[in-house]
Amino acid sequence: MNPIRACTGAVYSAAACFVFSAIAACAASAGGAGREDAGARIRYRFEPGKAQTYKAEFSQEFEVKGYSFYTLIDFEYTEQCTESLNDTLFTVEISLSDVSAQMKRNDELMDIGLDADMKDQVFIFKINKNGMRTGLSARRYMEDEKEVLDIMKVILGGLYPYLPDSALGPGSEWEFSGDTSADLKTNLDIDSKSTFKVGGIKKEKNRECLLISSDEEHYISGRVENPSGSFVMEGEGTGTGEFYFDAGSGSVIKLKTESTADITMIDASGSAAAERETYESHFVYTMKKELK
Repeated sequence: MNPIRACTGAVYSAAACFVFSAIAACAASAGGAGREDAGARIRYRFEPGKAQTYKAEFSQEFEVKGYSFYTLIDFEYTEQCTESLNDTLFTVEISLSDVSAQMKRNDELMDIGLDADMKDQVFIFKINKNGMRTGLSARRYMEDEKEVLDIMKVILGGLYPYLPDSALGPGSEWEFSGDTSADLKTNLDIDSKSTFKVGGIKKEKNRECLLISSDEEHYISGRVENPSGSFVMEGEGTGTGEFYFDAGSGSVIKLKTESTADITMIDASGSAAAERETYESHFVYTMKKELK
């Protein structure tokens, strides 16, 4: 199989699954409590009708067999709560604007059509007071809906780090771990572990914020199917994050995350083992956001 065709098709399905695990571990379904220091209980707060606007940037570098792929998505989004259930579960809409999306293969600019799909689109999901997100839908029809929704799951997974039901203050630590593959409906096993720590209190945007850092480990194995073929994948990676959480508004007003991974992809589409190629790949993922 042509490596360009294989990797172009896999970058948003196969590799994206690992990216998702690298930033969604903070919203995993199973976790463990951590050390609790003196502090206050903090939580996400969303007030129906209240909106906040952010600038954000998503990037991914992907290298395999002498080819490099670089994706950059710059956008602004407005986050607004439309429904609150007992002030613990919220329906949230994210409206995208000023979207600029590009992908390069080596030095060649490729049109991936994300600008048209994402600009002025509204994405709807539910999130609870701890940052656990469920469901994702788009208000407007998109031709490549599954691919765009998978990218948005990757992005949203990094915007809301998990907050435990305990008092948090400088020095507080907690861990979360679990299989984060369910949200992408993939056959891959994606096991992740994240350690969070409150480093202190720092002023940002004229607000007193908890500065939360994260260190992550991720492991992936299994098979994925996409239009480019069938791939058996195995890999591991690490990640770090820095989040400014404003307890007053119950929101992360600034963040930066970075993850790296090395993944082996075996082309399992051939009829015989001799026909199967192995692709050693490496990628770097970054996510940034900041309140306007």
